[in-house]
Amino acid sequence: MIVLPITNSKEGYFETPKYRFQIIPIPGHAKDMVALYEANQKWLFSADLYVNSYIAYFLREESMLQQIKSIEKILSLDFEILFCSHNPQFKQGKKLLEKKLQFFQQFYQDVAELQHQDLNANQIFKKLNLKEKWKVRLMSLGV
Repeated sequence: MIVLPITNSKEGYFETPKYRFQIIPIPGHAKDMVALYEANQKWLFSADLYVNSYIAYFLREESMLQQIKSIEKILSLDFEILFCSHNPQFKQGKKLLEKKLQFFQQFYQDVAELQHQDLNANQIFKKLNLKEKWKVRLMSLGV
């Protein structure tokens, strides 16, 4: 592991000898998740904000609404390369994140409409043709 010296560390950003990274809170997937943005290089290190343009499962502690707000905040930045912990995107990172935002917004709207029809979680799952991923639930200890 390479450890770079960090200088001039202040709340909101940190600097290395060559780069200055803005620290941006992006809660939703996790309460304490942050992105690192290097404006001069147009780099965005997005943690787990982007893994794919859709999401296959949600953990109980996740907030879809916070994720939507976090993606909207990040999309206001000028970046080209999207570094994700699992799936870095060296081209069209912003477009892919926009696609994920559209997925989240549509999914949120669909669930809200069904909830307003007084459907419970099991009925919503069935109506949206969703299946619980038991392996993920077991590995996450149900959270």
